Amino acid sequence: MQQPSYASSTPAEYSPPPGWTTRFSWPMRAFLLLFLFDMFARGVLTLMPCDDWQEEFDLPTYPKPLPTASECGQINEGRHPDGYTSVAARLGECFQSAGRHMLPWPTPGEREKIDSAAAAGRYAAAWTATRCRFVGRLVGIDHGWPMFSPNVGTSDTVARVRLVYADGSFETLHTWADPPDLTRYSRWWYKRPLHMATKLDGSSDARRGFSNWVAHKFAENAAGSPLVRIDYYKIEFDYPPPSADAAAFLADQTEAHRELSGTPFWSYDVAKKSGTWNR
Repeated sequence: MQQPSYASSTPAEYSPPPGWTTRFSWPMRAFLLLFLFDMFARGVLTLMPCDDWQEEFDLPTYPKPLPTASECGQINEGRHPDGYTSVAARLGECFQSAGRHMLPWPTPGEREKIDSAAAAGRYAAAWTATRCRFVGRLVGIDHGWPMFSPNVGTSDTVARVRLVYADGSFETLHTWADPPDLTRYSRWWYKRPLHMATKLDGSSDARRGFSNWVAHKFAENAAGSPLVRIDYYKIEFDYPPPSADAAAFLADQTEAHRELSGTPFWSYDVAKKSGTWNR
């Protein structure tokens, strides 16, 4: 009697699938290294006064921006204030600025302010924080730790702007975060402008961007005189305490800060497109 055959029916050309790889590829390793560094560095640096150190060394958060459509039109028509001969030259300056922006060593102007080991440490922390912030904004993972405040806020500081014209006249400009009347205002559909306006007192990048917008929006006064300077003043408002009449307290705050006084903490030269500290 013939015995049954138990030979395998698996085709001869069959081979088992390879096992799972036990190591990441080098591109994935580089990505994970940068990702983990970003998580750790930004979490730690957020707890440090890096904004103050950034102001100390005047470190920009972003490189030179790409030209807008109106700037390209001005360049092509030969009336751009910076005298670019072509849009390609303007783009080349942007790409050169982006490459220089990621180099870790300081510029000559920044190097003059590093006069000690402590200053070098502050510069390194501020440089890392600004570059992480730039990359985070570039890829859409920008974040902060506003929930970890040391205590409940009792006051807030905003910036108010004075526009100075060539004929000697001036106008006061309230930002979206600085209403003329604290007891009567609304801010619907202004999330992005408000987000920017709340940073004008502490961020030079926000001030430069806002100044550029103001220089185009309020280029001349009613008499046709051109805008020459934009002065920034810090205004501090106190929050009503629990025992106070909130409406009366805020009305007093509005009246106390009705007029600008003192020296502006920062001024923007419209012709030079640059700001300076008034210390």
